[in-house]
Amino acid sequence: MSETWCARSRDDLSPAEREALRHQMDEARRLRDAETRQRHERASDRARQQWREAEPADPEHPYLVNKGVGPHHARQRGDRLVLPVIDPADASITSLQTIGPDGGKWLLPGGRKRGCCIPVALCDGGPTLIAEGFATACTLAEADPTARVLAAIDAGNLEPVALAVRKRWPDADLVICGDADEVGTTKARAAAIAAGARLAIPEFPPGAEGSDFNDLAALVAVGGAQ
Repeated sequence: MSETWCARSRDDLSPAEREALRHQMDEARRLRDAETRQRHERASDRARQQWREAEPADPEHPYLVNKGVGPHHARQRGDRLVLPVIDPADASITSLQTIGPDGGKWLLPGGRKRGCCIPVALCDGGPTLIAEGFATACTLAEADPTARVLAAIDAGNLEPVALAVRKRWPDADLVICGDADEVGTTKARAAAIAAGARLAIPEFPPGAEGSDFNDLAALVAVGGAQ
């Protein structure tokens, strides 16, 4: 014996059935949100513990040497750099990103990323610069020691971070420093529009390879050494 099941349209439901369905969906959403908050809280606890246990980063770490930047606020566990991921609203640590000698990047499982960022420079006298990755943010911080510089982790997080930063510092001279590839430029432009920020995209000479401000700085350094 077989049965055929089909979903009923909301238009076919009685007012009482629609109300029951709404309550059921609200309850499912409440439970899902509660589970997400608990997962984020557990990850935040792990992140703070691992951050406390980490040592100051070795300035000669292969990733830093390869990128030509200093460690800034980075720490280190074993052979991996450890970077705090913070909520701009209160600077609380929500997660960690680690970077290996080969540049492989890992985010702490379960940690909150959306709207959170890696602090690279926390100066208060210049513009507030938001880049995608840590190395690019380090390059920008070293180019302008007066700037507050944050790394959004990836292009998709630029807009949520920009909005969170605008809320935290409403009067900041905010600059979104996007990558020059198609996705990076598109996401950076959307973030700048959403947060009322300026937009900066690196420009490379014809035939030159690269996509971000760290690549551009390396290219300029090579040119200057010749």
